[in-house]
Amino acid sequence: MIIKRVLTGAIKIITLSFISLTFVNNAFATETITTSVGIEPSLTLTMPTTALNLSLDPSSTTFGYKDLPISVGTNNETGYKLTISTNNDDTNLVNTADSNTVIETLPPSSPTTAGYTDSDFVANKWGYKNGLSNNYFPFNSGDIVLENTGPVNDDNTTLRFATKIDYMQPEGTYSTTFNFSLVANPLTPTIQNIAPTRCTSTPLTVLDIRDNQEYIIQRLADGNCWMMTNLNLGAVPLVTDLTSANSNFSGMISASDVATWKKTTAIGNGLTPELVSVAGIDSTSQTSYGVLYNYCAATAMTTFYCENGRIAGDSTEDLCPAGWRLPSANDGTNLYAQSEYNTVAELVAPISSGGFAFALAGQLFQSVSGTGTYGQFWESDMVDNAAVDTFQVSRPNTVHPYARTYPYMGYSIRCILKQP
Repeated sequence: MIIKRVLTGAIKIITLSFISLTFVNNAFATETITTSVGIEPSLTLTMPTTALNLSLDPSSTTFGYKDLPISVGTNNETGYKLTISTNNDDTNLVNTADSNTVIETLPPSSPTTAGYTDSDFVANKWGYKNGLSNNYFPFNSGDIVLENTGPVNDDNTTLRFATKIDYMQPEGTYSTTFNFSLVANPLTPTIQNIAPTRCTSTPLTVLDIRDNQEYIIQRLADGNCWMMTNLNLGAVPLVTDLTSANSNFSGMISASDVATWKKTTAIGNGLTPELVSVAGIDSTSQTSYGVLYNYCAATAMTTFYCENGRIAGDSTEDLCPAGWRLPSANDGTNLYAQSEYNTVAELVAPISSGGFAFALAGQLFQSVSGTGTYGQFWESDMVDNAAVDTFQVSRPNTVHPYARTYPYMGYSIRCILKQP
């Protein structure tokens, strides 16, 4: 086997600059010394070799392998992704003297997550394992070797390439070329993969991979990491289906189904998901109003109220991004207990002024009303089939950290990060 390394990224450069010192009449003259350090974006991929050679003498079943240690480092704030591929995505080891003679990669195991041990490795096939995995898997061009969501000095793994040969395999040299591609993640971190340590008292912009919209998040005085902007999911077409990989529920809702959710309420029974985008920017909070959701939309149709046989009681699943959730009534109470957020003025003040930046989007019932005057965001506590808690803010001076309302009404969503 021959391994070829492909690396994308810049070299780290450190520059020091000093203003020279000046002496006047043999006396030291006071001067300002400026030191600057410039650090360029950096991606590094380290491998001890670019070629792996394995010689086997076939018997009834001869098994052999070669290891390739790999180390990656980057100063990119959102991390990197290292993938492995082959030319033309060919997964065969090809006989250099006869291109029609190959060693194929392992067939998929059953189940596909099981892989193969040394003893059940299929004869005249090849495969590999990554890191501490005990089992070997078939090679798929484009497999992820390593990835991280933040800067790292040394991410290490070892790829073990293996094959089992018997007398049925013709002699010869079999090879392929592996291309390793190291790419920096986009600078804006995704809200689905944000590490709790990345959410601090400094506002941070994150990307929702479901529709590529951006939100601001921040850790507040109550200790929770909050979305500082109203959820806007459904305002623009989704680029992917809603699944447990990107949303806080265990099912699947197709992007096309979300597009068909009711945009206005005809009767107001609320048993089907309804949402309406409220156009504009709140003049006080300086954030967009976002989308108003009835409770069935907010909880992704997972509550007993919306469809018989689903979750009864408090909602544990919702439209929040994966890793996030609807706040509970206790979360609302704790937020309100903080001196920074217990008045209307503080709750609607912009982020730049230390406020919660809650855009008062109004409510949805047959039509949108009250925009700019009052707003509520859903909480996860369902009292019964007829009442759900919300956090209510109303000008000029009304705040209810848990205000019970009807699930068929349409309100805003503010998610909080799940605690590790």
